[in-house]
Amino acid sequence: GPAGRNGLNAAGGPPGAGGAAGRDGAAGKDGVNGTAGASGAAGANGTDGATGAAGTNGKDGVNGKDGANGTNGTNGLDGANGAVGGFAAALAPGEAVPYTTATEGSPATILSKTLPAGNFIVGGKVELVYTDTKTGGAAASVCKLIDIPAGGGATSSDTSSWASAIDVSAVVANVATNTIPFSLGIDSSSHASTLTIACYLAIKETAGGTFSAEAKNASITAVQTTVNG
Repeated sequence: GPAGRNGLNAAGGPPGAGGAAGRDGAAGKDGVNGTAGASGAAGANGTDGATGAAGTNGKDGVNGKDGANGTNGTNGLDGANGAVGGFAAALAPGEAVPYTTATEGSPATILSKTLPAGNFIVGGKVELVYTDTKTGGAAASVCKLIDIPAGGGATSSDTSSWASAIDVSAVVANVATNTIPFSLGIDSSSHASTLTIACYLAIKETAGGTFSAEAKNASITAVQTTVNG
């Protein structure tokens, strides 16, 4: 005969026990990088390292080009005027000029030198010698270096003197000797002149012997200048 109708569903039974855990799923993709964090504080400076060895000196560089010449400096001041010419005179070696009898009013000329017109610086000297056959005498001499202008005019002069006892024994007489100097400036641009060394005895005290006075080794040197300061 025909099939019967399905019966009514039974009431639901209690839930079954949980099934076993499934397998791990595949790893997911990396996530997007996060925002950079704030910079940390600067660390403390480390200790300086030891000084390294000096490097080898490099080769000298090529010389540079000469620089441009500098500007000429300002001219210096003119130097002082120098000597223009020289004149000299002297007694011959061994020559002696006696002046035993010369006086202040009539001195003995020992040496002379003529100069042209101009300005001069003059130096001179003369060696005076006293001799006496007896010791104990004494004498004093005065000598002058005199400039006498040609044709007249004022003279100029330098005076030197010497006094001494005559007590140095020699072979035949007692002797005293000394050299006296002279110096003189001459300004005579308009005329020539003559230089003269003249001497006389100012004092003569003999001891009863034979006395004499002589001049030796006299000289005059004149240096011409453009101007005397």
